[in-house]
Amino acid sequence: MFPDYNWSGKAITIIRYTKRILLLIFLPISVDAADVSYSAGIVLATYDNINRLKNPTEQESSYTLRAGLSLADETPDYSVSVDGNVRSTKYINNLAADRVSGDMVANLLWKIRPGQYSWVLNDTFTQSAIVTLDNDRPSNRQNVNIISTGPDYSMRFNATNKLSFSARLESYRYESKQINRDNNRGKFLARWTKQLNSRLNISINDEAESVKFSDNIFNNFDRNDIFLGVGYNSGIHSLKTEYGFTNIGNDARDNARFNRYLLGISRANSRNSKILFSYQSLVTDTGRQITQNVPTQGDGDEVFDTVSSDLFVDETLRAQYVKQGISLGFNLNFYTRNRVFETRKDLNLDTESQGAIVSGNWRFSQNNNIIYSASYINTLYKDTLLNREDEDYRYKISYKHRFKRHVVVGLSVLSSERDSPNTSFSYKNLTVIFNLNYTSL
Repeated sequence: MFPDYNWSGKAITIIRYTKRILLLIFLPISVDAADVSYSAGIVLATYDNINRLKNPTEQESSYTLRAGLSLADETPDYSVSVDGNVRSTKYINNLAADRVSGDMVANLLWKIRPGQYSWVLNDTFTQSAIVTLDNDRPSNRQNVNIISTGPDYSMRFNATNKLSFSARLESYRYESKQINRDNNRGKFLARWTKQLNSRLNISINDEAESVKFSDNIFNNFDRNDIFLGVGYNSGIHSLKTEYGFTNIGNDARDNARFNRYLLGISRANSRNSKILFSYQSLVTDTGRQITQNVPTQGDGDEVFDTVSSDLFVDETLRAQYVKQGISLGFNLNFYTRNRVFETRKDLNLDTESQGAIVSGNWRFSQNNNIIYSASYINTLYKDTLLNREDEDYRYKISYKHRFKRHVVVGLSVLSSERDSPNTSFSYKNLTVIFNLNYTSL
């Protein structure tokens, strides 16, 4: 049915990409005590413009073998969690190169002195674009691996005063050397927290970071964030706010200073529902962004698309309604975002975007569950010479059936579409996923 396929070569590659998962699995963990879930599946997909051509003449199809693992264990001496999957994709018409990819987040916490001194080891493996402004095609994707390790230490002076310190050494490694963005980072955080009463707390925070790139064409920089935090929680209303500034020391450019704002407000309407509003304006970079919201349960369709060595200000306003009951769940999310790259205006990466996302679930019996989501995102590139404004539509529906205590089967259908003035950025993809899951729970 399918052309000859180099299964042995792919198997070797899969093993290489899952080494770190296996290392964590072989820690002295009792599988009987840990919560473990294994999954295996096949992903079938069609693409009307896989290489993002202006006038595509052929469609592409693919099948992907997918294996996943979720593990969580907690003891007095350590806690460990692993969540991720690895995928081997074969393109039937050979319009794109076959690929092995995956997404994984692994965390290990060693409680050397519980409540006071611990050591953290984190590993994140995911996908990103190679060049942000290039078309979103398979050849413009790469694997990224981030390792972070270091100690956490805290001193509690009394019941209401605590001083905390954290330090991290981090390594960022990108698969593509077309643009070598490999870098190493050192981070240090000092935080004093004061609990004023049962509802209100304040903190004074000082964060330092040093970033060194392997390639000399990129600007190394040091950053220092100093900010005040206030938290309030009455049970019905909650508030989180931060205010301060960020100083950037550049090796090859002028130094810079940015304000830092964060405001989050939520109100519980009932035991099962709440409304949330948030606003943030802070300077960030690809390294800080790429480790957030890694699609460890994804199908490979999602990829981190903002890849730059430059710093940018991320200003986001968000409103959200969340309701989760025993059998029904619903989430409505609206946001508007403005990203301004501060030190390299020639990159033409400044964007404005607005999004609306609805998702939910319906458990219509003890063993049957439907999960759905739909989203619309409009992204405008501010540089008029680019003449680019993307409209992204994404729909997904999944059905899961537990036919035995430890075994769940699932079927998902996903449609993703992008409309853009430049037809080479436009596409339509349709994906069907069959999945088998075994859990120890």
